[in-house]
Amino acid sequence: MVWVKIESLSFMYEASDCGRVRSVSRFIRSKPKGVEFMRKIKSKLLSCFDNGNGYKYITTSVNGVRRNKYVHRLIAEAFCDRPSGCNEVNHINGDKSDNSHTNLEWVTSKENSVHASLNNLLKKGVNHYKFIAPVHAYKDGFGLVMFGKKQINSSDFSSSCVYDCLNGKAKKHKGFVFERLTNV
Repeated sequence: MVWVKIESLSFMYEASDCGRVRSVSRFIRSKPKGVEFMRKIKSKLLSCFDNGNGYKYITTSVNGVRRNKYVHRLIAEAFCDRPSGCNEVNHINGDKSDNSHTNLEWVTSKENSVHASLNNLLKKGVNHYKFIAPVHAYKDGFGLVMFGKKQINSSDFSSSCVYDCLNGKAKKHKGFVFERLTNV
């Protein structure tokens, strides 16, 4: 395992090629009860937390300021060459928990979106591509056709409630029945 100091964190943390982060052993000034002395902080492997979307993050402290940092960005910063204009880090195999340096690359936002689309990594639900298909709403002989989330919301419907109707989780929303139109 290879460890490299992380420049953006004042060289107080190191990243491994396997996707882990640890603090660096160092001395800090301590002043309990008015007596100042130097205290040694031992190096330790940092615990990773999940942000709820599968990305791992750690909490760092530099000069007394605590910050959450995404592990994949720190590993990419330490091990991957960053071409000009590339501001996002892509997980090549699509597994957000695999932060090894061989699975990471710097990409543009467009390249990241294309990769997610080609590898079926996009979110499901109201932001899913199928939700853009025309939706037919009808009630008491009155019908309305809407295209996409924007038009659904501007027609005074909740897109998430419409989505629940389309997927069988609810029967009606505001008295309307909803169905996807497939042959338009």
